[in-house]
Amino acid sequence: MKTDCTALSIVLGLVSALAVCAQENPELAPRAIPVNTGPNDVARFLAGMPVPENSPLAPLTRDPAWQSHAAFFEEQFSKLHLRQLQKLHGWQATYLPESLQPIPVVFYMFSGPDFLYVDQFFPRAAVYVLSGKEALGPPPDPLRIANLSGALGNLENAMKSSLSTTYFITKDMKVDLHEQNLNGVLPILYTCIARADKSVTNVSFGSLNS
Repeated sequence: MKTDCTALSIVLGLVSALAVCAQENPELAPRAIPVNTGPNDVARFLAGMPVPENSPLAPLTRDPAWQSHAAFFEEQFSKLHLRQLQKLHGWQATYLPESLQPIPVVFYMFSGPDFLYVDQFFPRAAVYVLSGKEALGPPPDPLRIANLSGALGNLENAMKSSLSTTYFITKDMKVDLHEQNLNGVLPILYTCIARADKSVTNVSFGSLNS
Protein backbone atom coordinates (compact mmCIF):
# COMPACT_ATOMS: atom_id res chain seq x y z
CA MET A 1 0.00 0.00 0.00
CA LYS A 2 1.36 3.42 -0.93
CA THR A 3 1.22 5.98 1.86
CA ASP A 4 2.08 9.66 2.00
CA CYS A 5 3.40 11.03 5.26
CA THR A 6 2.24 14.58 5.86
CA ALA A 7 4.09 16.47 8.57
CA LEU A 8 1.96 19.00 10.39
CA SER A 9 4.03 21.71 12.00
CA ILE A 10 1.69 23.65 14.26
CA VAL A 11 2.99 26.77 15.99
CA LEU A 12 0.71 28.40 18.53
CA GLY A 13 1.55 31.71 20.17
CA LEU A 14 4.88 31.71 18.28
CA VAL A 15 6.36 30.30 21.49
CA SER A 16 5.28 26.67 21.77
CA ALA A 17 5.54 24.34 18.82
CA LEU A 18 3.92 20.99 18.13
CA ALA A 19 4.96 18.65 15.36
CA VAL A 20 2.44 16.01 14.35
CA CYS A 21 3.06 13.43 11.68
CA ALA A 22 -0.26 12.53 10.09
CA GLN A 23 -0.29 9.59 7.72
CA GLU A 24 -2.93 9.39 5.02
CA ASN A 25 -4.61 6.06 4.37
CA PRO A 26 -5.84 6.42 0.76
CA GLU A 27 -6.91 2.79 0.42
CA LEU A 28 -8.92 2.69 3.63
CA ALA A 29 -12.61 3.43 3.48
CA PRO A 30 -13.72 6.43 5.56
CA ARG A 31 -14.12 5.52 9.22
CA ALA A 32 -12.04 2.36 8.76
CA ILE A 33 -9.83 1.46 11.71
CA PRO A 34 -6.10 1.98 11.05
CA VAL A 35 -3.53 -0.20 12.76
CA ASN A 36 -1.76 2.70 14.49
CA THR A 37 -2.06 2.99 18.27
CA GLY A 38 -1.05 5.63 20.81
CA PRO A 39 -1.97 9.23 19.89
CA ASN A 40 -3.98 8.03 16.92
CA ASP A 41 -6.29 6.07 19.21
CA VAL A 42 -6.77 9.21 21.29
CA ALA A 43 -7.50 11.28 18.18
CA ARG A 44 -10.10 8.80 16.94
CA PHE A 45 -11.65 8.50 20.39
CA LEU A 46 -12.04 12.28 20.71
CA ALA A 47 -13.41 12.45 17.16
CA GLY A 48 -16.09 9.90 18.02
CA MET A 49 -14.61 7.26 15.72
CA PRO A 50 -13.94 3.55 16.38
CA VAL A 51 -10.65 2.47 17.92
CA PRO A 52 -9.04 -0.99 17.65
CA GLU A 53 -10.49 -3.62 19.96
CA ASN A 54 -7.11 -4.08 21.65
CA SER A 55 -6.78 -0.37 22.39
CA PRO A 56 -6.82 0.67 26.07
CA LEU A 57 -9.53 3.13 25.03
CA ALA A 58 -11.86 0.46 23.64
CA PRO A 59 -13.72 -0.09 26.95
CA LEU A 60 -14.48 3.65 27.13
CA THR A 61 -16.28 3.50 23.79
CA ARG A 62 -18.97 1.44 25.51
CA ASP A 63 -19.70 4.35 27.85
CA PRO A 64 -23.05 6.00 26.95
CA ALA A 65 -21.32 9.40 27.17
CA TRP A 66 -18.86 8.48 24.41
CA GLN A 67 -21.58 6.87 22.29
CA SER A 68 -23.64 10.05 22.51
CA HIS A 69 -20.53 12.07 21.64
CA ALA A 70 -19.81 9.84 18.62
CA ALA A 71 -23.37 10.23 17.36
CA PHE A 72 -23.16 14.01 17.80
CA PHE A 73 -19.94 14.36 15.80
CA GLU A 74 -21.10 11.92 13.12
CA GLU A 75 -24.21 14.03 12.59
CA GLN A 76 -22.36 17.36 12.72
CA PHE A 77 -19.59 16.36 10.34
CA SER A 78 -22.12 14.86 7.91
CA LYS A 79 -24.04 18.15 7.94
CA LEU A 80 -20.79 20.07 7.49
CA HIS A 81 -19.95 18.04 4.40
CA LEU A 82 -23.36 18.59 2.82
CA ARG A 83 -23.77 22.22 3.85
CA GLN A 84 -20.28 23.59 3.29
CA LEU A 85 -17.58 21.24 2.06
CA GLN A 86 -19.36 20.05 -1.08
CA LYS A 87 -19.81 23.70 -2.13
CA LEU A 88 -16.18 24.45 -1.26
CA HIS A 89 -14.97 21.58 -3.42
CA GLY A 90 -17.12 22.73 -6.36
CA TRP A 91 -15.79 26.28 -6.09
CA GLN A 92 -12.26 24.99 -5.67
CA ALA A 93 -12.36 22.85 -8.80
CA THR A 94 -13.56 25.84 -10.84
CA TYR A 95 -11.59 28.75 -9.42
CA LEU A 96 -8.59 27.29 -7.56
CA PRO A 97 -7.70 23.96 -9.21
CA GLU A 98 -3.99 24.48 -8.51
CA SER A 99 -4.71 24.01 -4.79
CA LEU A 100 -5.38 20.34 -5.52
CA GLN A 101 -1.84 19.79 -6.77
CA PRO A 102 1.04 18.62 -4.53
CA ILE A 103 2.72 21.58 -2.83
CA PRO A 104 5.65 21.60 -0.37
CA VAL A 105 4.36 23.92 2.39
CA VAL A 106 1.15 25.67 3.43
CA PHE A 107 1.46 28.50 5.97
CA TYR A 108 -1.80 29.48 7.69
CA MET A 109 -1.35 32.59 9.83
CA PHE A 110 -3.75 33.10 12.77
CA SER A 111 -5.25 29.68 12.10
CA GLY A 112 -5.55 28.51 15.67
CA PRO A 113 -6.50 24.81 15.54
CA ASP A 114 -8.24 25.07 12.14
CA PHE A 115 -6.69 22.08 10.42
CA LEU A 116 -10.11 21.24 8.97
CA TYR A 117 -10.18 23.97 6.33
CA VAL A 118 -6.49 24.16 5.47
CA ASP A 119 -6.67 20.44 4.71
CA GLN A 120 -9.78 20.92 2.57
CA PHE A 121 -8.21 23.75 0.57
CA PHE A 122 -4.77 22.14 0.19
CA PRO A 123 -5.28 18.39 0.58
CA ARG A 124 -1.94 17.39 -0.97
CA ALA A 125 0.45 19.66 0.92
CA ALA A 126 3.57 18.01 2.33
CA VAL A 127 3.82 20.32 5.35
CA TYR A 128 1.21 22.47 7.09
CA VAL A 129 2.33 25.31 9.36
CA LEU A 130 -0.47 26.66 11.55
CA SER A 131 0.03 29.61 13.87
CA GLY A 132 -2.04 31.27 16.57
CA LYS A 133 -2.05 32.53 20.15
CA GLU A 134 -4.14 29.76 21.68
CA ALA A 135 -2.46 27.49 24.22
CA LEU A 136 -1.77 23.95 23.04
CA GLY A 137 -2.33 22.29 26.39
CA PRO A 138 -0.94 18.86 27.29
CA PRO A 139 -1.55 15.78 25.13
CA PRO A 140 -5.08 14.63 25.97
CA ASP A 141 -5.40 11.38 27.91
CA PRO A 142 -8.99 10.07 28.06
CA LEU A 143 -7.98 7.41 30.60
CA ARG A 144 -7.32 10.15 33.14
CA ILE A 145 -10.62 11.98 32.62
CA ALA A 146 -12.85 11.68 35.67
CA ASN A 147 -15.92 13.31 34.10
CA LEU A 148 -15.95 11.90 30.57
CA SER A 149 -19.37 13.26 29.70
CA GLY A 150 -18.42 16.79 30.77
CA ALA A 151 -15.07 16.73 28.98
CA LEU A 152 -16.52 15.48 25.70
CA GLY A 153 -19.33 18.02 25.99
CA ASN A 154 -16.76 20.80 26.35
CA LEU A 155 -15.02 19.61 23.19
CA GLU A 156 -18.32 19.62 21.31
CA ASN A 157 -19.08 23.16 22.47
CA ALA A 158 -15.60 24.38 21.52
CA MET A 159 -16.08 23.08 17.97
CA LYS A 160 -19.70 24.11 17.40
CA SER A 161 -18.86 27.41 15.71
CA SER A 162 -16.38 25.84 13.29
CA LEU A 163 -18.80 23.05 12.39
CA SER A 164 -21.72 25.42 11.79
CA THR A 165 -19.78 28.31 10.19
CA THR A 166 -16.18 28.36 8.95
CA TYR A 167 -14.24 29.63 11.93
CA PHE A 168 -13.50 29.14 15.61
CA ILE A 169 -14.63 31.62 18.26
CA THR A 170 -11.62 32.11 20.51
CA LYS A 171 -13.56 33.06 23.63
CA ASP A 172 -15.65 29.89 23.33
CA MET A 173 -12.53 27.74 23.11
CA LYS A 174 -11.08 29.48 26.17
CA VAL A 175 -14.19 28.69 28.21
CA ASP A 176 -14.80 25.16 26.97
CA LEU A 177 -11.20 23.93 26.79
CA HIS A 178 -9.84 25.60 29.90
CA GLU A 179 -10.77 22.58 31.94
CA GLN A 180 -8.25 20.24 33.54
CA ASN A 181 -9.65 17.22 31.72
CA LEU A 182 -9.23 18.54 28.16
CA ASN A 183 -7.08 21.65 28.19
CA GLY A 184 -5.89 23.71 25.21
CA VAL A 185 -6.51 23.26 21.50
CA LEU A 186 -4.79 19.89 21.02
CA PRO A 187 -8.11 18.02 21.42
CA ILE A 188 -9.53 20.07 18.53
CA LEU A 189 -6.49 19.38 16.35
CA TYR A 190 -6.67 15.67 17.15
CA THR A 191 -10.36 15.62 16.23
CA CYS A 192 -9.88 17.47 12.94
CA ILE A 193 -6.97 15.25 11.90
CA ALA A 194 -8.89 12.06 12.66
CA ARG A 195 -12.03 13.29 10.89
CA ALA A 196 -9.88 14.06 7.84
CA ASP A 197 -9.18 10.29 7.75
CA LYS A 198 -5.54 10.80 8.64
CA SER A 199 -3.53 9.03 11.32
CA VAL A 200 -1.55 10.76 14.06
CA THR A 201 1.73 8.85 14.23
CA ASN A 202 3.82 11.15 16.43
CA VAL A 203 3.40 14.21 18.65
CA SER A 204 6.36 16.21 19.96
CA PHE A 205 6.81 19.63 21.56
CA GLY A 206 9.47 22.23 20.90
CA SER A 207 9.97 25.98 21.20
CA LEU A 208 10.92 29.00 19.11
CA ASN A 209 13.51 31.52 20.27
CA SER A 210 12.74 35.19 19.74
